[in-house]
Amino acid sequence: MKIRELLVLVIVLFVWSCSSDRYRPPADPICGNGKVEEGEECDDGNTAAGDGCSPYCREEGRCGDSHLDPMEQCDGSDFGGITCQSIGFSGGDIRCTAACTLDVSGCLLNTSGKCGDGIIESGEQCDSDDLGGQTCESRGYAAGQLRCTSGCRFDESLCTNEVPSTCGNGIIESGEQCDGQDFGSETCESMGFDGGTLGCTSECMIDTAGCHRCGNGVVEDGEECDGTDLAGHTCSDYGFTGGFIMCSGCQIDTSNCENVDFTCDPMATGECPSGDKCLVIPGGDATCIPEGSGTDGDACDDHEDCAAGYYCIQSFDNGLCTKLCHDNSDSVYDTQDCGASDSSVCAYSISNFDYALCSTGCDLMTGAPCENPPFTCQVLRFRRDGNLITMTDCIDDTECPPDSGNYCIQGQACVRVSGTYYECMDWCRMGQYDCEDEDTCESLVPPVVIDGQEYGVCR
Repeated sequence: MKIRELLVLVIVLFVWSCSSDRYRPPADPICGNGKVEEGEECDDGNTAAGDGCSPYCREEGRCGDSHLDPMEQCDGSDFGGITCQSIGFSGGDIRCTAACTLDVSGCLLNTSGKCGDGIIESGEQCDSDDLGGQTCESRGYAAGQLRCTSGCRFDESLCTNEVPSTCGNGIIESGEQCDGQDFGSETCESMGFDGGTLGCTSECMIDTAGCHRCGNGVVEDGEECDGTDLAGHTCSDYGFTGGFIMCSGCQIDTSNCENVDFTCDPMATGECPSGDKCLVIPGGDATCIPEGSGTDGDACDDHEDCAAGYYCIQSFDNGLCTKLCHDNSDSVYDTQDCGASDSSVCAYSISNFDYALCSTGCDLMTGAPCENPPFTCQVLRFRRDGNLITMTDCIDDTECPPDSGNYCIQGQACVRVSGTYYECMDWCRMGQYDCEDEDTCESLVPPVVIDGQEYGVCR
């Protein structure tokens, strides 16, 4: 019984051994052993190159590999330097067949001339610079430069269907904001101004120098006045003996001018009916107008918004009530009129008007000597003898924009960016390095110049 079991075990082991040898996977091919094995195209018994079988047992010199081999006339675009002209034709385009033989059906045979002589002859589309009057446009393109190949065929590689812009043709094209008088739908008003005329530069970019913003307190092109800046106009300029000029829509309004002989003291009381105050405009005109309640630093649109003894002065886009003081003929200002509590001095004379304005002459950058809060150093402007005068003063709670509830901090200006959009921007000195990060110091219009130093804002 044991002998029989042992015999069965031997037979099973023999069968398993034979089965394993039968299904063993073939070994990797060995290039150079002289036998073409699986994965090889050839095997010439060595691994040398240039004998028809590569070191990797791949056939060398196959037609279609774009490499000219000894048994080939050409291969793909490799003609070995052969052209139609080099084999006796006058021009044309030589081609290569799928069998790597030359195809000369595109070559030109011309007995009267040859390609390259600069003359278009039979079978040629062009010759050197002679294009026969053809252009990219005549061949269906929008623009570009048509050239001639060495085979006297058109070369359209520089032709394009993109239409280039031409600044100066009066039509807005790609990359242009304007062209001549063509501004598209843009106007001064659409670009945030109140009026004026757009211009177009020689580079076809919009120029807004002819636009103006009514209400910024600066008389610009197209305006007779702006806010409290009356550009020196008085009622006497229009034939009246008294009254005061108003500005409405940046145009002179003479509805409050009168033909009366009247003088009054704007710093005195009791010279006008109850509820009114005396107003003297630079130039000498005097009149009684309704008295407002605004005092130093309060917002105003015109002089009627300020109390007696205060004058409405422009601060960029905002009017501010500023205290008056006496300007004696000997140029000695009566500083006592300003009071000592806010360190104000009587410093800014108003034309031949015998009065001046109180000011602290504060520092725009630091705000000194303004006590913040609630005071910040602000710029005020007025005209004297036709010139725009700039002064600084400590202003209490100046909103940006007016009546918005938003306030600029010390060292900032409230600047109208466009339309009704205002922004608080840091003051800076032109020519200095006061701005941070990527901002630069940009000048304002008109420039803010105090004691010979021009100030701008960081943008």
